[in-house]
Amino acid sequence: MKRRIIFLMAVMAMFVLPQSTKAQILSRGGWELHPNISFTNPVYGLSTSMLYAGYTSDAANGYSTVGYRFIPAYQQKYRLQQKIETPDGSAKVKWWDWQLRSFSVGYTFGYLSFTNPFGFVVELNYEKQNWNAKLPKNDDYINFAKTMFAPELCLRLRLGSREGNVNFILEPGAKYNYALNAHGEYNGNDHVNNGVTGIFGIGYYNKVAHLIGSIRYEKDFFDYFNQDFVAPDGSKPYNGFKTKHGLLNISLGLCF
Repeated sequence: MKRRIIFLMAVMAMFVLPQSTKAQILSRGGWELHPNISFTNPVYGLSTSMLYAGYTSDAANGYSTVGYRFIPAYQQKYRLQQKIETPDGSAKVKWWDWQLRSFSVGYTFGYLSFTNPFGFVVELNYEKQNWNAKLPKNDDYINFAKTMFAPELCLRLRLGSREGNVNFILEPGAKYNYALNAHGEYNGNDHVNNGVTGIFGIGYYNKVAHLIGSIRYEKDFFDYFNQDFVAPDGSKPYNGFKTKHGLLNISLGLCF
């Protein structure tokens, strides 16, 4: 219950952040400025996407500043790879996230130029990553969870002519994962790593409907566990542990 209250408070806080009041003036600039929210459970993601189903049908018929300022970008993440390899063998990892243990909330600032093929998107996210795993040395599953501040930068490269109403774009980039807290067999930040996640996406921008969407592959280039962590008993419990983590991120946002 405490986790859900914190999550809802974070979402509410995003909606009271200062917003641009010059959306009408910048309407031809390809700007993206709004909160974002993501889930790894498609049931929660489907509920969020219903907001878009109702709003975007109206946005396509007429310009509305309110939606671009306050409707959050929707992101649905699917785990493609989540493995823990130990000296004693592979851990068993549960992927299905019914308890909302993996999510992120944050803010997006992006731009796609109409006069040249380049643009960018910046995301500042509070993210929680969860591994529900049974290690070979244990009989029960353990909930390994890490909360992070995860700033993200992607370049945008428009493909083809800028004259059309729909443009396809490439989105290469990276995200840095800075651990704020973690728990599992141990509590604190010492037993987990910070590191970089590589991102590569392909998407589209629709000038008429004011929509921008992408499919991104995200892969961690670091191990979840700190192999040099020393436990209170003097041992190094994660020595030799290797993790693999990859996500497919489907996003949909509104532009002005």
